[in-house]
Amino acid sequence: MGDKNNEAIGLYEKFGQSLPLKRKLHNNDQGEQKINNENKRIQAQKKHTQKTNKIEYQQMNQQAQEKQK
Repeated sequence: MGDKNNEAIGLYEKFGQSLPLKRKLHNNDQGEQKINNENKRIQAQKKHTQKTNKIEYQQMNQQAQEKQK
């Protein structure tokens, strides 16, 4: 991503329009980082939920087996 940004900045600097582009590219990078962080948070939450569900299922299963005895 950085190489493309630098290439684009180089082209715009030739035409004297680098500041708005730098800001825009910086904002895009920040937006992508926020999305990546949110995706990581969601994945961690999903794993935690799956673990919790697995434990609850095992406990319910164990209780059901004990009742049958």
